[in-house]
Formats: sequence, C-alpha cells, structure tokens
Amino acid sequence: MKVYNFDKVISRDGTYSAKYNNKGREIIPLSVADMDIPVADFMVSELSVANQKGIYGYTLLSDD
Repeated sequence: MKVYNFDKVISRDGTYSAKYNNKGREIIPLSVADMDIPVADFMVSELSVANQKGIYGYTLLSDD
C-alpha cells in the first residue's frame, strides 16, 4: 500500500476554485468538498492513460 502525504497543502489561488473564488469576503464555503491536497500520483497516471484513449463517455466496468 502506498503512503500518501496528506500534510502537503496546495494553493488554489488563480484556479477559479468554487471554494476559494470568494476569498476575502465574509463567506465560509462549507458546501464545497474541494480538496486542498494534490491528487495522488497513481491517480494522475491512471487519468493520463485514460486521457490518451480519447474516449470520455460513460463506460461499464470490465473484468480486467
């Protein structure tokens, strides 16, 4: 099992994040489950593989 660093916080400034787009206002964004940590490396790799196929529709699970 891979260990993941949940202590590394990323800045969402300038990313049009729904959670932080109102930064500086008197608003606490409690309704948005936007993560403040980077995506795990294995997920980025798997998404890259899927992206290279160029198919973005709904699919069924395979036996693989």
